[in-house]
Order: sequence, then C-alpha cells, then structure tokens
Amino acid sequence: MNRRLLVVGVVAVLALAGCAGLGGESEPANEQPSEDAGSSVVETGVRAANATAGATNVTYAVGIEVTEAAAGEDLSNVGATLPQGAFTVDPIRNDEILIGIDTDGDGTIDRGFQESAVDSVDNTDNSFDVRMSSEYTLQAGDVVLVQHPDIDNPGQPGEYTVETRLNGQQTDEDTVLIE
Repeated sequence: MNRRLLVVGVVAVLALAGCAGLGGESEPANEQPSEDAGSSVVETGVRAANATAGATNVTYAVGIEVTEAAAGEDLSNVGATLPQGAFTVDPIRNDEILIGIDTDGDGTIDRGFQESAVDSVDNTDNSFDVRMSSEYTLQAGDVVLVQHPDIDNPGQPGEYTVETRLNGQQTDEDTVLIE
C-alpha cells in the first residue's frame, strides 16, 4: 500500500510539472521548477518515514549539506550505505526516486529533478547510489535531498549508523533511530 501511495504522489507531481511548463520561463529539461518539486521537507541527516522495527517498504530521506569538497561540481551522484545484515534496500526504478535541492535554506525543495535526469539507481542489499546528469552546479550550503521508497528496517530497535555520499567527494555518517 505504501508503494502505491508513493507512485500516485510521484505521478501527481510529474503531472503538475507538465502542466506548469505550458507558460512562463522555461526550465532545463531535467529540472522541475520549485513550485512543482513537491512539498518534501528538506533536512540534513537520515530519516525514516516509519521507524518501527521490522517495518517494510519504508521511505527513507537522506539530506546532505554541500561543503566546499563538492561545491562547484555538477550534481552527479548521491547515495547511502546502511548497516549490512540489518537493513534491506530493495531495487527500484528511476522514476521512483525523488531528488531535490534546497538552495536557500528554508527547508523546502527549490530545485527538483525529473526522471530524465536520473541515469541509474544502483543498489546492493544495503546501499543505493543514484547517478545523474543534472547540469546543476552545487553550491556550499545547498542541501541535497534524496528519497528512496523501498527500504526494510531491521528487526531490532536501536541506533544505526548510515554512511552518506555526494559526488564521490563528500562522505558523512548519520544516525537513524529504529524503535
């Protein structure tokens, strides 16, 4: 059921993006205007939509603040590795991933990316990497948000360390609490 709701939401956002493009300024083909990028709250760190132990098909949001290490580069890769043997990252299609950027620090997506900007979503049992062709130059202070809609939580409650990465230049560790 959770997956169906996500798909309906993504379809609605993409439909609105297509309608909004009928007038006004044009956006690059792989970027959505801010008002059509969705209402996802952008925060740094790793968050689970459902933090219950044993929950399946959970949407995870990963927010990474751009540092000088990745600033000045085009957004090309964002991903996360969860503890092996605890989490299961299920494969998804390119159109199931949500990627956006908060450029002004207000906690909302200012730049969203359509499916055409996603080259691939690669994963192992406990990690995912989104490879993109975005033509968006990262600025220090931007917060990049990626949402993966199909991760299974561990069966045991606890704090788990998640490694996040951006463009191969910037890595960090965050903690997610499973209850």
